[in-house]
Amino acid sequence: MTFPLTKSGRENLEAILAEFERAGRYYPPLYHERLIHFVPWSSSGEEGNLSDAQWQAFIDAESDNLDDGEWSEWDGPHSASPGFSGSCLDRWYGNPDGQEEFISLAESVTDVLKREDFSSVDYRKLEFAFRSWNQWISTIHAWAFRFQMPLLRCEMDLWGAEDADQDDFYELSKLFNQTDGVFWPLHPVRWSLTYNLFTSSAAAIRLILRPKTGIGCNEPWPFSNEQTADKPETPQPPEDEGSIVPTSCHRLVFGSTGWCLQLADSDRPFGTKYQTGLQRIAALVECSGEPIELKTLYGYGGRAFRNVRTAHKRQNLETGDHLTISKSLINSYMDPDTEEGRQKIGEQLQQLLEDKEKAIQQGNATWLNETQAEIDDINKHCRSTKDGEVLRC
Repeated sequence: MTFPLTKSGRENLEAILAEFERAGRYYPPLYHERLIHFVPWSSSGEEGNLSDAQWQAFIDAESDNLDDGEWSEWDGPHSASPGFSGSCLDRWYGNPDGQEEFISLAESVTDVLKREDFSSVDYRKLEFAFRSWNQWISTIHAWAFRFQMPLLRCEMDLWGAEDADQDDFYELSKLFNQTDGVFWPLHPVRWSLTYNLFTSSAAAIRLILRPKTGIGCNEPWPFSNEQTADKPETPQPPEDEGSIVPTSCHRLVFGSTGWCLQLADSDRPFGTKYQTGLQRIAALVECSGEPIELKTLYGYGGRAFRNVRTAHKRQNLETGDHLTISKSLINSYMDPDTEEGRQKIGEQLQQLLEDKEKAIQQGNATWLNETQAEIDDINKHCRSTKDGEVLRC
């Protein structure tokens, strides 16, 4: 079970769930969204936290752009935890008639949950915070975005640039305006709950009470599958040694950085900003239903310098003088002495630099060390700029 509950905790949650369902039928829809400004993949690993004055300048400037015919109310800034370590600004909108009762019911939920012992729940797999009604809203936002379930999901876009091209997403999110010497974000990232707060909260409570019924459209809802003699282990798809079955083992996942490829036997995602990720996704689609070796998959848009200890100029390739350069490098014509080779190496280096920033942001030391080693390996043989452009040797 995801959240181990006492008998009294379970019975109280069942009663509160019934009240959320009743209130959802009684009150007009009440919606909620949150805004967060962050610098994606910052080299320092820091999120772009804003001061209260900066958020207030944003409110003052953007409130005039809201629909006059719809009620809305700003709330915050406050902690965005769980899910983010920075601050966020919330906005209620829709109809305010049920707002007071929603807050009361959310307080009742946290009154029950904060008395339970959830020390056994792996926070890395399931982020949560149940100390206040505001943390309850943060929690359902985190679950709605990460797992994307039938009645608990959300949409992500940029405030004021909802239809922007995905390639421009990060550049737009960094833009600021200035009012009386105070800088405020033009396009903070916005997460909007798809369903009203009563429906979303009821769905979250059902997941706590009956976790095995959870259906995640983005990621599977986590729970420990306790095995007993009467309940045998769920059969797994056949798997050849050294190979994987793409259709059953890998997923396309939409996270805070956009779409990425998640391999089944690795916690390392591959983004699609550069051609590398797209080539790997295309390979999985092309061989749908057929096994593909991991080393083959990594080779698409691959990083040819992974196993290269020393590199030599093309004239040395002809003489075979002390060659330790990999075959993949030769076959791909990724020769640092040619324009085409430098371009291809540069693409791999840019992907590595991007992976490094993501590893820093996620605090993944293993990924960071592996990525840095590959970057260092390339820099041993090529001259490059800090932006990943490979220069003539």
